[in-house]
Amino acid sequence: MKKSDKNLSKNYRLRQTSLVLLFRIFLVELFFALIAFFPRYILFESGEFSSPTFFWILRIANLCFIVAMFLRWQFTYYVVSTDALSTHRGFLFNRLQTFDLQSIRSVKVQQGLIGKVFDFGDIIMESPLLEKHVVLKNISNPIQHAKTVDVQRLKILENKDASMITPVI
Repeated sequence: MKKSDKNLSKNYRLRQTSLVLLFRIFLVELFFALIAFFPRYILFESGEFSSPTFFWILRIANLCFIVAMFLRWQFTYYVVSTDALSTHRGFLFNRLQTFDLQSIRSVKVQQGLIGKVFDFGDIIMESPLLEKHVVLKNISNPIQHAKTVDVQRLKILENKDASMITPVI
């Protein structure tokens, strides 16, 4: 029995890679640093921008943004079970969407240059019944997880017509 076959017998969670969270935190820190220090150079330490109150308001806003980003990352995950895919989102207001694996026609992986270097990307599943794509954003090891989802989908569809099935590319 392969290691990947063990995963198919139970539910498992997928989450966005933590690299994306760290990159977003870095961008927020950079943005607030520019807001805090750039006006000081323009106004030459005069006016309300040089007051400690303005600095602390910016720091508290910065902290709130970072906490909100972390909570969004922490409470957004995907669960692949033996017959369905569920997306869980939300901290205070939980949103759950469940997709039947047999309704998915194809599973594809999309990675950019940075995604290929750091091994993360999007898993895109096409479902003609839903008339939309189900996208799992910024998943670590997307090729491995896409193959696992595809194998599970093929197990469900093994009694169905094989001409409508598209393997992972």
